[in-house]
Amino acid sequence: MKTQKNPILVYTRPDSGYVLPLIQAAMIAAIYVVLTFIANAFGLANYAIQVRFSEALTILPYFTPTAIPGLVIGCFLSNILTGCALPDIVFGTFATHFFLFVLFAPILLYPSRTMHLPHVAEANTQIP
Repeated sequence: MKTQKNPILVYTRPDSGYVLPLIQAAMIAAIYVVLTFIANAFGLANYAIQVRFSEALTILPYFTPTAIPGLVIGCFLSNILTGCALPDIVFGTFATHFFLFVLFAPILLYPSRTMHLPHVAEANTQIP
């Protein structure tokens, strides 16, 4: 008799490739929201001029493409949870998504044409 694999276990294993990007995106979204709450505690995240510490995370798509949905979801949630106005929720989230897509799409789609940072390649070499 042939045994069948449980489809739930097949698609939820961490090494199957489905769960790890989801977890990375969720963690990046959570970090974005927490950093926005810290800025909001100082009164920096909600007015006409916004200073968000969480915007420093926008470099993460250079290292992993799963950061793009994580940052967009984090921006959307933090705008809702900090009490931003409706235009800021809609257009701020769209601006974050548009910026990340326009800036990092060439890097993700054409990795051979991207700029390589020499100090990253030298990080694994031993210092005499």
